[in-house]
Amino acid sequence: KTGKVWAAIPKTPVKAGDEIAIANIMIMKDFHSKTLEKTFDFILFAVASEGCPVKESGGEIVSEMPSGMMPGKMSPASMPHGAMPAMGDSTKKSKAAPQDIKVSKAVGEDAYTIEEIYSKKEELSQKTVTVRAIVVKFMPQIMGKNWIHIQDGTGSVEKGNNDVAVSSLDTVEIGEEVIVNGTLGIDKDFGMSCAFGVLIEDASVNNVE
Repeated sequence: KTGKVWAAIPKTPVKAGDEIAIANIMIMKDFHSKTLEKTFDFILFAVASEGCPVKESGGEIVSEMPSGMMPGKMSPASMPHGAMPAMGDSTKKSKAAPQDIKVSKAVGEDAYTIEEIYSKKEELSQKTVTVRAIVVKFMPQIMGKNWIHIQDGTGSVEKGNNDVAVSSLDTVEIGEEVIVNGTLGIDKDFGMSCAFGVLIEDASVNNVE
């Protein structure tokens, strides 16, 4: 409402009135600072980014980091409870894609390839989908869920339809072949740079035997 937002960054030589850019943004809601004795509706944890361009309109946060990056060298396991990284739109080009992914399509009436999910997303919205794919990204325990990116070799980076995000309570390893079953959500926006064109929500994720 005020056009202002709090951001926490590593100790950096800045002073009031300086214009800076921050990157690797992670959002945390209802964060209580014992030091400041203040509870923030939401706060950004980030790093100062000298290489990022700063927009003309003050107060806007610029992040050119790839989808799913964490602030600094913070590992997902060491992130504060309830934190949400600025994972970006899953329709953007993936930076974590293994090469030459080829997996068989899942079987069943609700089975789709990732490319099919994108092409039929309006039709499939809020319906159950099953996908067989490879895990290319895994971010555990963020807002009470694990966040996974999967690819199955369909679609293309250029069209932005080769990678889909998944929220789940299941744990996986990057490179594993899995069967994902969950509800397809579209145009999911969690605020502050965390949005997905498609998202398979509350999914069960099982390894392919």
